[in-house]
Amino acid sequence: MTLRCSILWLATCVLFFHNCTREKTASENKNATAPPASFYKHFEGRIGEYAITLDLTATDSMFTGSYYYNKIGMPLQLEGKMQPENKFYLMVRNDEGAVVESFNGIFVDSDSLKGEWTDKRKNKALKFYLITAMEDIAECSNLHFERKNCEHAEKMKKLPPDSLQWDSDTACTKLELDLLKVKLKDQRISDKINLYILKDVCEDKHRQDTSEILRAFLSRVDSAGDGGFEESINVSLNFNDNMIFGVGVCWYSYGYGAAHPNSACHVLNFDTRNGKIILLADILKPGFENVLNPFAEKKLNSLYPEESWFFEPGEFKLNNDFAISPAGLTFDYDKYEIASYASGGQELFLSFDEIKAWIKPGSVLDEWLKTKGKN
Repeated sequence: MTLRCSILWLATCVLFFHNCTREKTASENKNATAPPASFYKHFEGRIGEYAITLDLTATDSMFTGSYYYNKIGMPLQLEGKMQPENKFYLMVRNDEGAVVESFNGIFVDSDSLKGEWTDKRKNKALKFYLITAMEDIAECSNLHFERKNCEHAEKMKKLPPDSLQWDSDTACTKLELDLLKVKLKDQRISDKINLYILKDVCEDKHRQDTSEILRAFLSRVDSAGDGGFEESINVSLNFNDNMIFGVGVCWYSYGYGAAHPNSACHVLNFDTRNGKIILLADILKPGFENVLNPFAEKKLNSLYPEESWFFEPGEFKLNNDFAISPAGLTFDYDKYEIASYASGGQELFLSFDEIKAWIKPGSVLDEWLKTKGKN
């Protein structure tokens, strides 16, 4: 065989095997089991050699969620979307909104993911593989409700444009609610948690029937009168592990003609063994306020050194609006709660190392930390 023929033969083989590999990859992607458009899954696995836990919620093929390194425990928020051929893209943004991490992957099947994770700050890439781990984990589903009232808006549209004072004069009154529904092995506990969340969101202390609570809440748009408003409430997963289930409730409201909209968020944590809400006094020893409040105030001042607080020095108090994570407790303070509207909200993180001496023995937090080997 001449040298020229050998080169041509070799090139043909390379091209053949390259095309076979591409066809095999495309076939694997095509044959992979596609996940449903909406779901919730709790994954465990690794990025390179690092063990991680990832919660992912899909709504119409759009993703939200979080992940954390098991050794560190501080959740990082995720967002992303489904792509063709069962592929997906997830990203982590920094405080300025720039994408700093990403997951480019594929659903191997409905219960496992693989792909490449990238840290754009360090120009570092590692392979990841995750599998569903739902044992002792609450299942979740999303529910969407909305209601409009355009009666006043239609009347205003008939008036001369120069007689209208605000652009919102011709806007419909709108109310949207995105609810998270939990499902545990014990239906009674599931119902108890779901009822508590709904009553909290709808600010309904008296009704006990979920249908009646929703009907009364959505009917607010029918009695909006001439003012009108737009309001949206979103309930999203905050934390989900054995014994503890947490949701974030975020509310946005704008009364037409007002100087500015208002928004606020708070967290609800539940003991999934009995469905009870978890308050600070349930997980910390009596008298914790005498030590942890001053400690937290000092830490808050170091985080926001230029802030003018609504409380007097020495009077800061930890509240019951806290998120639980494997790393510690994150306290959230809304606008106007401890500082002005212009200052926005404030966050304060206390690690378990900082508060471990005050964790109440036998509490759900104490028992949960024992399962993680942290207490």
